[in-house]
Amino acid sequence: MLGETIFPAGCALCKSSPILASEAFYGICDQCRKLLIPETGKRCARCGRPLVSEANICMDCRMIDIPFFDSCRVLFPYSGKPKEFLSEYKYGTGRRAASFIAELLCQELEELRKSPSYFDGIVPVPPSPGKIRMKGWDQVEMIVRQMGTASGLPVKRCLSRLSSKVQKELDRVGRLNNLDGRIRCIAPPPLHAVLVDDVMTTGATLNECAKILKNGGAHTVVALALCYD
Repeated sequence: MLGETIFPAGCALCKSSPILASEAFYGICDQCRKLLIPETGKRCARCGRPLVSEANICMDCRMIDIPFFDSCRVLFPYSGKPKEFLSEYKYGTGRRAASFIAELLCQELEELRKSPSYFDGIVPVPPSPGKIRMKGWDQVEMIVRQMGTASGLPVKRCLSRLSSKVQKELDRVGRLNNLDGRIRCIAPPPLHAVLVDDVMTTGATLNECAKILKNGGAHTVVALALCYD
């Protein structure tokens, strides 16, 4: 970490060396930041994906059970530049980009706070056992740490995760069954929680976490992620 602070890694997208202090701080150059503008327009009230012609709830969400989270906000499709950016953050040398991801999610959080919404804590989706030991870090933890500083909300690390199969190798039904009983609440959750993950695929992980938070005493849970797949 000291070496990365003194010699910041290049832009997470174009690999150019940082020139401005803001570029070193965000881990992405000013020009590439302009390529990552969150989608606008109407979104599904349940999964956060853009609506085509549906009203309020997308067709996919109408075919499944109502999720335990009260609403979901997701900023980008997991494709093109957003996928390239997030992949470099998670698997490459772009860890400093946690600051930029946190800023994007905090901007979305501020939009939510303009409505009659109240939040009293940020909850990270817990990593699978052994992930930190194997990779050396937790990408969601770095994001929520920055979010807590920027938003003034406390980060509540109240969830833990037991061993299970790798989620990305399973279909929707498999993902739901795989996590059943594998998420635990190890501390009192916030009453009005913001649940944060980096990518939402089927929503199974966010849904299971939201269920456990509500079983633990949370009244409302808003799910927030950078990308949807």
